Amino acid sequence: MKLGTRGSDLALWQARLVRALLLQKAGVDAELVIIKTQGDRDQVATFDKMEGKGFFTKELEESLLNHSIDLAVHSLKDLQTQMPEGLALGGLIERADRRDLMLIRPEAVDDLQLLHLRNGATVGTTSARRVAQLRFLRSDLNVIPLRGNVPTRLRKLRNGEFDAIVVASAGVERLQLPLDGIKAYRLHESVFVPAPGQGALAVQIRREDSVVRDAVTSISDAGLADLIWLEREVLRRLEGGCLLPLGTCADSVGNYFRLRAFLGTGEPRKPRRFVIAGKHKETIVAQAVSYLHGIAAAPPEPAAPIRIWITREPARADEFCADCDPARFDVAAIPVFYAIRAGSREQQVQVMANLGQYQWAFFTSQTTVSEFADLLREAGVTLPPQIRIAAVGNRTARAIKHQGWRLDFISEVADALSLGEQFAAHPDATSGPILFPCGAKASADLEATASESGLRLDRLVCYDTVEHPDLPQTVMALPEPHAVVFTSPSAAKFLMARRALPTHIPVVSIGPSTTDALIAAGFPIVWEAVDRSLKGLAEVVHGLYPD
Repeated sequence: MKLGTRGSDLALWQARLVRALLLQKAGVDAELVIIKTQGDRDQVATFDKMEGKGFFTKELEESLLNHSIDLAVHSLKDLQTQMPEGLALGGLIERADRRDLMLIRPEAVDDLQLLHLRNGATVGTTSARRVAQLRFLRSDLNVIPLRGNVPTRLRKLRNGEFDAIVVASAGVERLQLPLDGIKAYRLHESVFVPAPGQGALAVQIRREDSVVRDAVTSISDAGLADLIWLEREVLRRLEGGCLLPLGTCADSVGNYFRLRAFLGTGEPRKPRRFVIAGKHKETIVAQAVSYLHGIAAAPPEPAAPIRIWITREPARADEFCADCDPARFDVAAIPVFYAIRAGSREQQVQVMANLGQYQWAFFTSQTTVSEFADLLREAGVTLPPQIRIAAVGNRTARAIKHQGWRLDFISEVADALSLGEQFAAHPDATSGPILFPCGAKASADLEATASESGLRLDRLVCYDTVEHPDLPQTVMALPEPHAVVFTSPSAAKFLMARRALPTHIPVVSIGPSTTDALIAAGFPIVWEAVDRSLKGLAEVVHGLYPD
């Protein structure tokens, strides 16, 4: 068989992998045929200045159609979702790390800034998706075009033409490129959404060639199919190619899927972005595409005002209410639970007396910060200056600063696995015990993940949540909502125990654990805030009910 490939170092690595797998699993020997594409010939023009589509695939596809080759290997993110008549996707080969990689010259690093970049840094990339996300996340950055293969881009960074560049982590990983003298940060998908299918390899074949199809099927990873379909089907229905500033990534979470998406618009500060979860792929994609098109993804918008419930007492829902125009939205802020002191008093006293053993304290919520601060005051002690503070989310960070404590690490990552990995990668992460104040119902996932990364979190339960005494009367007196915003798993549990909600209404979650609770409660679709904040929740509501 003749296996077509581009001639770059990365393309040849990928082609050699496929050739080796074909020989090993199908007993088929393949000859590599190097084909130069439009994207290879023109290393200067940016993609928006080049004609047509399929800048790295068209010539390979033409060679397939004229039988010059029998199969072609592509980076899946380069492959158009609409293929020429007669061609098909024969199989998906191993997916490497799908995240983007930020490579930064040491003098341009600022670990307390989003994306780890100093103010005004010059960043190189030509990807429309990466440009849109960089300009949204950090409007101060100077983003300029960067073409060339991965080694060429890295050389330009080392030469000082850029402070930083963004590349696919998979390419650097596969080529095992040396990064000495360069700071490398993998950008978590919750912050920087990768391209549909990024990190996966695709083998393209002629549709009717059953011999080649059988060989390729034997080396394919069938487990990738559902997630790749979710990511690329959104792209297909938007009729976009590499010029569309779209990022998507999908995950399987127990018995349901979670899809994250980012679409740049004409206004850099107003992209369309969301996380959607559900058990049925078709429903997820249909609603996702409607959201990205600016069409109400919820049931037909009712006559204004739209009744929104949020599970927060009014005093703590102020940011959300301020972001919801009262002419369009009737927001009911519902006190669902309140915090009470809980946990082992003996342990609390012991920890207060031995705070000096800790180098870090890890906080995941405002409530934890305030309850821990109360423990300090009651014990008549202050936080030792050597203790570094880590926070999850901006509201937690603000609560920490309100206490007058120094903040050393902040993350918007919500899931325990990624959060543990991110913290473990911090240059000042410690092998010693880390204080972890929390609520009685806090999941053990974060401690388990930290342990796998060589970190030890010492759980200190400070509080528990109990149902607010006014909840039964409040929820029964309110008219049925058009949408409900849930701010914690406990809020979902307490509210739904007092009033059954129809599962067809849109529900919005503040994070993964709350999403888990809502999926378990029978909601077919759950919308999740990208930013775990009241403003993030309001962003989702506005996306569901666009102007």
